[in-house]
Amino acid sequence: MQKAQELAIDGELSEDTDVRLQELEALLHDSAEEARQLMLGVVEEDQQQFRHTVALWVLLLILSVYAFLIYRLARAYGAAATSDAIMSKRRHLVWVSFLLFPAMSAILVWQYLPLGRGLLMAFQDYRVMGGTSWTGLDNLASVLFDAAWWHSVWLAIRYTVLVIILTFLPPLFLAILLQETPFGRLFFRTVYYLPAVVNGLVVILMWKGFYEESENGLLNALVMKIPSAVHLGLGLLLFLVCFLPARRLWKLRHRLYAMLFVLAGGSLLYTAIRLAGGGDEPVRWLSDPDTAMLACVLPLAWAGMGPGCL
Repeated sequence: MQKAQELAIDGELSEDTDVRLQELEALLHDSAEEARQLMLGVVEEDQQQFRHTVALWVLLLILSVYAFLIYRLARAYGAAATSDAIMSKRRHLVWVSFLLFPAMSAILVWQYLPLGRGLLMAFQDYRVMGGTSWTGLDNLASVLFDAAWWHSVWLAIRYTVLVIILTFLPPLFLAILLQETPFGRLFFRTVYYLPAVVNGLVVILMWKGFYEESENGLLNALVMKIPSAVHLGLGLLLFLVCFLPARRLWKLRHRLYAMLFVLAGGSLLYTAIRLAGGGDEPVRWLSDPDTAMLACVLPLAWAGMGPGCL
């Protein structure tokens, strides 16, 4: 109905009654097909066959990658196990196995068994109350062609990149500064490590006050009093701070670390531009999709600064 209303407003519906009726019936048919596909999972036979084929190739690719990794690991550890130093201590194998048995049993029960059970559930229409049936590749085929799932994968990648950047690069930079400081090194190490030992409830309440989405929130009170030009200047300064070590790392052929520094600087500059363009309105840190994920990662980076620095 919404699509038909938009077409009518734009004058794209035919003036002829019969033709207009056909156009509306086509809209209804398309909407019904979309509803059956999204809500009930009903897919045309040829399209379902295509999805199964794609799912099969993806599954074979995943299995091949895992088989290759297991093969490489087996070769690496097998070569180490056949060395003279290891072979000469084979008589201790019974005692070593006895000592490792409790830990290995816990890993088997709480990690590998659930992993295997989850692998079986991937090929089932699982029902908690019973009546579980095998579905083959239907689940994988549905996921691969689900836009919501790919969106969640993209969010997971964004989250991973943010965590890597904010929990690795700042502690590394801080460690370099602490190594070069001529005095107060022990004091600064203690100060930077304190967030890691603060009670979790205190941290939650503190950051909740920081992210208050009104003018009374600490971050908003600070951000709204800073002129836009200062935001842009700070963003450029932070980008320069990240760009200089990136340039040196690039010359030293540490290309991955250099790209991470540049990406971190670009993210900081983008955040500064966003804050500068916010005007007099308070930033909705946890409600705005552009800032919510960063707001969730910042406390993690703040608490991990000290241990990461060490």
